[in-house]
Amino acid sequence: MVFYYTSSEGCTIYMGKDKFENEDLIRYGFLEDIWFHVDDLSSAHVYLRLPLVRYYKVDEKDKAIIKALNKTKTESYPDLEEERRQRELLYKVERKKQRLQLEATERKAKEQWTQQKELRSYSTLMTRNNIETADKLEASADLSSVNAYEEDFM
Repeated sequence: MVFYYTSSEGCTIYMGKDKFENEDLIRYGFLEDIWFHVDDLSSAHVYLRLPLVRYYKVDEKDKAIIKALNKTKTESYPDLEEERRQRELLYKVERKKQRLQLEATERKAKEQWTQQKELRSYSTLMTRNNIETADKLEASADLSSVNAYEEDFM
């Protein structure tokens, strides 16, 4: 049995009924969950699941907040292993999406680099199609074909 509380800031606070529940909560808890001891008892653990933010400040103990938390108390019997598996699946999908996006940007950058390299190279300059040979010149009785070729040169 796990007791869940919801704070006004959007945090989820939960705890097990006894030390055996706490062992399961530690084993199947999310990586970002924070857990700590309460009242210096070895079996009294409280788990805090913060919303996804970078910085969060916790104030001193406030009785009004504790009263509000007790009003949101719910009791459930979750399958902790399945919740952990679902969470890991979400992480896996997110990491795969990031990896595919990174690969796409790297592939696009590589294509641009090869295009730039090809534009700067001289490999296409001296191909068979671009070279004019003397075989293509038509013979004539006078020098008009040679003059036309030389005029075309410049």
